[in-house]
Amino acid sequence: MLHDTLESVVDLVEETHESVAKKPERWRGNAARLGEGAAGVGALQGGIARLVYESIRRVNRGVEAVGGLAVSAVDRSGVGPLLSEQAALALDAEVARELAWWSDTAQSALNAWAGDFLARRENGLSIPLEFFAAGKRVGCTRESLREVLPEATGKLCIFVHGLGCNDATWSFRAQEQFGDPAANYGAFLARDLGYSALYVRYNTGLHISQNARALARAIDELLAVYPVQVTELALVGHSMGGLVARGAAHYAQLEERPWASRLRHLLCIGSPHLGAPLERATNWLTHLLMRFDTPGTQVPAKLLNSRSAGIKDLRFGYVLDEDWTDKDPDACLRDERNDVPLLPHVTYGFVAATFTRDPEHPLGRLLGDMLVSVPSALGQSPEGRHVRFDLGEVVAGVHHIAMLNHPKVYQLVRRFLSSEILETTCEEVVFEALPRLPESA
Repeated sequence: MLHDTLESVVDLVEETHESVAKKPERWRGNAARLGEGAAGVGALQGGIARLVYESIRRVNRGVEAVGGLAVSAVDRSGVGPLLSEQAALALDAEVARELAWWSDTAQSALNAWAGDFLARRENGLSIPLEFFAAGKRVGCTRESLREVLPEATGKLCIFVHGLGCNDATWSFRAQEQFGDPAANYGAFLARDLGYSALYVRYNTGLHISQNARALARAIDELLAVYPVQVTELALVGHSMGGLVARGAAHYAQLEERPWASRLRHLLCIGSPHLGAPLERATNWLTHLLMRFDTPGTQVPAKLLNSRSAGIKDLRFGYVLDEDWTDKDPDACLRDERNDVPLLPHVTYGFVAATFTRDPEHPLGRLLGDMLVSVPSALGQSPEGRHVRFDLGEVVAGVHHIAMLNHPKVYQLVRRFLSSEILETTCEEVVFEALPRLPESA
């Protein structure tokens, strides 16, 4: 990762150098007598600069190659694993867990911003899509699943996290709220409804549709070795995870994967089905900065534009390959989103939130949970384009990240998965039945 970062920095510095050098060159070129001289000076300067930058790149690649050979040699010798084991023994168990948490969090954040770049470079920091349970990686073997789910049931709920998060974030503020660091929706569903729970960890910097296809394949592989027959499958996604879940269900049906017929519930929590305002603002700001031909605007614009494909998909809630394939990902506020067909036998639900205690407060309706607006979480646009949810509810006084593990939200999750559909009252927050609009609407 260090070598990839250095090369990216060199590219940016070179572009900035060229931008600065071209300004006086263009000015000199306007003077008739200085025109030819200016061109010659500019060509010489450019040639020397390119030679210097290319030399830096070659040295960087050489060091990377030598370092890779050295690491491989240590691994083959057996010294590396031995040192790792000794280091682990020297650490207190609690300290080790804390370090692992910080490491996973940093890697997840890095993947959010540059995950597509890491994947293209086949960098080891790119997070593969895998299942976790109780903080442990779950291998797609029957033995591994029996180890982490010794009491596996035929009811399985798969949780899909959002941008820059991982499986551990579903336990957000667990100790503070519930007095148990392991308390989360999966644990509660196992207690209340007999569900087994698995958590997905994935590279959120990739296109949402790429992760959706990968999840569709992974669930197929998972159910093929699951300890018991799965009769009822549910997908619960937070933020970007809701879009990935919707896409996975669509591709599972499109590719005729067996698990599509077992899916019964799909719940999206705080998901930007119509896009995220912050990403649209970033897109607009980048275009504004690019209009000014100065290093002070070009460099920030290029840095902003280096954000991942996954982040850019959140601009309008892209879920399908055709939303971005052969399209300009940096076009200014151009919505190329296509409708995603819903599976007719699946119940689709949403949970939206406002950070204000009054859900009808104008500021709450506008800003929603501070990252996703209420209309976007509901999938209802003024232009009449809708995600046709069956059920949904808006909770008040909850911000975006808090929705990952909040008593109000869990109440809705439980009632959604238990099919206890009740009318909304002032005394309690429950799901409100919504008629699914006809496909022609």
